[in-house]
Amino acid sequence: MARTPKELEVTWHFRAEDETFVIRYRATGVVARYRDTAELYWRFIGMGWDVPTLDALVTVRIPGTTRGTLRAWGHGPLNGVVTLGDGTVTLQVNQLDPETFVEGRILFPTAVVPGARFVDQDALPRILAEEARFARAANLERLTIPLNVLMFPFALLVAFAVWFVFYLRYGKEHRVPLEGPYLREPPAWYRPAVLGALSSPRCTARPRPSP
Repeated sequence: MARTPKELEVTWHFRAEDETFVIRYRATGVVARYRDTAELYWRFIGMGWDVPTLDALVTVRIPGTTRGTLRAWGHGPLNGVVTLGDGTVTLQVNQLDPETFVEGRILFPTAVVPGARFVDQDALPRILAEEARFARAANLERLTIPLNVLMFPFALLVAFAVWFVFYLRYGKEHRVPLEGPYLREPPAWYRPAVLGALSSPRCTARPRPSP
């Protein structure tokens, strides 16, 4: 067990193949009561796990509330589901990866917790703005994978089109313009030895054509 002013870490070792464990603990002072709402903002599953969880289910019971008086958001994996009920909020995540947290933010009427820690300010507009920003970021992340799948063939097509354009422009041999008619034979008659000497790069003589 390790204790700090803000954290309490408890290490539990066990060996099991197919067992169910129930862990109970009491946390005090975790509910904040504002002028316009009460808030429970709690990380139910931390990031200290090195093995996956098949099915994570968190149920928060808030007596004296109904579904219409509750607001809740879940933070963590994008496949999590938040469900509201009369007096209950459920957070469920299937296939929770290692080192992945699950936390919930729940708002309910202040009359439910008259003795909770009071903060003399309005918090509802700030909380709604924060959750809207979180939701936009999550939706953008959800679109990343399908967009990558859709853009991959399009990127290949664009790359092929660019390569083809460059090939047509630079990949072929340049055409040499020929001044005058096309000649199949030398323009004059020379003996093979003379023609070979004249075609050598070392030859600078310019003999006149034979009659």
